Amino acid sequence: MRSVYLPRVRSVLPEMMELYDAPDASNVMGARETTTVPLQALHALNSAFVRQQAEAFADRLGKLTVFEQLDHAWLSAFGRPPTTKERELANAFTFEMEASLEGPRTQSQREALITFAQSLLCAAEFVVVD
Repeated sequence: MRSVYLPRVRSVLPEMMELYDAPDASNVMGARETTTVPLQALHALNSAFVRQQAEAFADRLGKLTVFEQLDHAWLSAFGRPPTTKERELANAFTFEMEASLEGPRTQSQREALITFAQSLLCAAEFVVVD
């Protein structure tokens, strides 16, 4: 799990940290439990911060050709190239997402790329580091 650092008052636990099983600051903890619960994924999917990061990620990807975008996205997010199946699914996802959006084509392409980038940032492979 990637680390999140926040100032901590012993008697007050930030709401976000409750989702990520922050330890009780008044107790000594020798080791932390590793947990992944659905609320963590929902928080990431609905987070304004994650959406902003996805927009910035998509803007970087948008400067590349369509063929370069997937490889760069996977290398940036996961440190590896996409598999053939992942490439097929990602292409299908972005194509269907773009087709379902109304408005100018460039705006639809950008919105589809943002949604794709957000899905990578919320993926278990991105969140959990072995």
